[in-house]
Amino acid sequence: MTFMKNTGEFPYICAVCNESFTEQGNLKIHHSLHTGECPYACEVYNKSFTDQGTLKKHQHVHTGERPFTYEVCKRSFSEQGDLKRRKCIHTGELPYM
Repeated sequence: MTFMKNTGEFPYICAVCNESFTEQGNLKIHHSLHTGECPYACEVYNKSFTDQGTLKKHQHVHTGERPFTYEVCKRSFSEQGDLKRRKCIHTGELPYM
């Protein structure tokens, strides 16, 4: 369930599983889990994605783009989660606590 910060409302409800969302776009992405619809296609691979953001992350594989840089060790990463894990190596923090 997604939490709406300002009002606490979840007005968009999935007709299949009753999960609720704060934004219609999130419901649409969620609904594709039930339908199997993946309208965002990679032009290089025969691979499709449920949302545009995931396709964009995937495209970093093809472009070599590494937009997330950790200034301490100057390493760059294609995904923000990889950067967060790298920071944990330096700080000793546990990544999912």
